[in-house]
Parts: sequence; structure tokens; C-alpha cells
Amino acid sequence: RMQIVDSTFRGLSQATKDLTRPPYFSQRCEGYFAPPVGYRMQAQIFRWNNLKARGAEYNNQGVRLTNVDFAEFDHEDDCAENSVPISFNTHDIRTKHWNYASAFQNVSFVGPRLTDAETAAENGFVDIVITDVNGTSDPSGLATSSSSFVSNTKILKQFAHGTCTNFGELSYCRETCLRTVVFHADQSETKNWILHVTRKEDKVENFVGDTYEFDGDPHAARYTENSRRFSVSLPRGSYRVQFRDAFGQGVKWPKFVYEVWEGVPACAAHASGRHVTVVEPDAELSCTELIENGEVEEGMRRWLHWNTGVMVSLEGEGMGGSKAIGYFNRTGGSSGIGQNLDTRCLR
Repeated sequence: RMQIVDSTFRGLSQATKDLTRPPYFSQRCEGYFAPPVGYRMQAQIFRWNNLKARGAEYNNQGVRLTNVDFAEFDHEDDCAENSVPISFNTHDIRTKHWNYASAFQNVSFVGPRLTDAETAAENGFVDIVITDVNGTSDPSGLATSSSSFVSNTKILKQFAHGTCTNFGELSYCRETCLRTVVFHADQSETKNWILHVTRKEDKVENFVGDTYEFDGDPHAARYTENSRRFSVSLPRGSYRVQFRDAFGQGVKWPKFVYEVWEGVPACAAHASGRHVTVVEPDAELSCTELIENGEVEEGMRRWLHWNTGVMVSLEGEGMGGSKAIGYFNRTGGSSGIGQNLDTRCLR
């Protein structure tokens, strides 16, 4: 985990403006003169590591800022549009999902703009969560305990225990400690499905879409590892989770579901695995045919592949002139085809 402590970040001070005005520079913030950005934060963890080192757990942490001040980023000149205290790296990414579990403690911003989360959202990141460890980073100065900066979306604010105040591209939710969980599910025939999350104590509901980038790429969508992902950030409480299709027609089951909990936040009042119940509906369950479309009468429906190779449907190449699946350009013994089985049939 990266830490920045006892630091001050300045944008364009008056002294810098005096030194960079014409004729010293023809124009500020053009050419080689980049607009001032205080700190460029990552958006994703690139090494998933839950092991312990020197007696402390990594716990997939991002960055922690302690006693850090940002100022002079709100100037009115040629640099104002792209000048920001904190920006996000949304280019060097694996998936469009925030998992860089980070924290602020006594971090202050002078000026109306905090981050460029709006730009991050335009690039697909709409689930930013940054913990304010003890409420000392609240721009309004009203928080008294652990709180959270979140992307300004209803999904992230729905379960907040305190008031959420909008500060432009981010919202600040007081007395709210969040931990994110990602539900991985079979990607076949689950496009436009919704994750329906209900807090049991007060019946507050949340409806979450997926973060999936392969629906437009039939080849990549058939990689077994490219499961469909639904993420939600949860404060303390007990939750019921169920899946619904695009038409909301009852509770569905996407063959399998498993949870991946993101990095442990720097606060205590968050949910964890023991607080979540995933509903497995038994209606319309049939285990008489574990392998769907086994005779390939429906083309490559339900079929997936592992590692390298190209999978195609072949007419008349099966037994007795039936259809078959061809798998070409394999580069290793582990490459092959398969299906995800319905876990309810494997109890």
C-alpha cells in the first residue's frame, strides 16, 4: 500500500504565475506546460495479494493520504479547465471497475473542485469509493465518524447511513463505511440482468447492472474467465441478493455465482461475507440435462472455451452428419471447450 503523509500540493501559486507569464512563456498550460494536477491516483489493483508481510496484511489496499492539503487549483486562467487536486488513471486498466481501496485522513481541499471523477465516469468508472477514516476530510466539516467519498450515483448512495452531499463529481456520505463485493456469474444469456440487493433491516432496495465489456465481442465473451460481474458497496447491515432478468420476471439463477470482496477499508462498520445471503431459486430447476445444447443443435449456445483457440460451429461434422464444434489454433494442452454447470444440481 502506498502512503502520502504530512504533505501539501499546490496548483498554480501567484509566484508561479508571475514566473510563467509572457514573455517567459507564450501561453500557460499549452504545449509542454501541462495543467497542474496534484496527485494522479490509480483506479485498479494490479497485484491481488492477501498475504501477510512484516506482520501486516496487504489486504489489497490502494493509497492512504494522511494530513494532506490541496490548494490553488481553482484559479481562473488558461489552466483552470484541466487543473484538479486529484485525477484518476483510467487508461492503464483491466476492467472498468474501481477496486483501488483507498483512504483519506485529515485531507483538505481549498476550492470547489476535489477530483476529476467526472472524467473517470466518462471512461467507465462510476463506482469510486474512498474511505474518510474518521470524518476529518469532510469538505463541509460536519462528519463525526468514518464516512466515504463515492461516485455521484444512486447505486453508491442508496445504502448510506448518513446524509450524502454532492460536491460536483463526487458525493460525501457521512457516517457510512463501505466495502465493495463483486459477484461473478456465468456470462451466457445473462446480458441486461440486474442484481437486486435488499437490506433486511429496513427493506431498502438497490438495483445494480453489470460491468461487462465483452458483449460486443463474441470471441472474448466465450472465454470461461470472462465472467459477468456485478459490484455493490455495502455498509454494515444484512443483505439479501438475487438476480433478475432484463424483464424483471421473477428470481433467476445464472448457472453459478461466487463473491470476491475487494480490499478491506480503513473503517470497521462495513458488511462482509457473513452478512450477505444469495438467493438460489428452485423454480424451473431441471437437472436432467447438465450439459445444455450437448448435440449442438443450437449452434454454440452455452459453450465456452479456455485459454487460446478459436471455437466454431460445424455443419455435418458430427456423428451421423449432425452438427459439431470445432476448436482450432490451440497452443497448449489446457486449451479446450466446456460449459459452466448449474451449481444447484451439484449439491
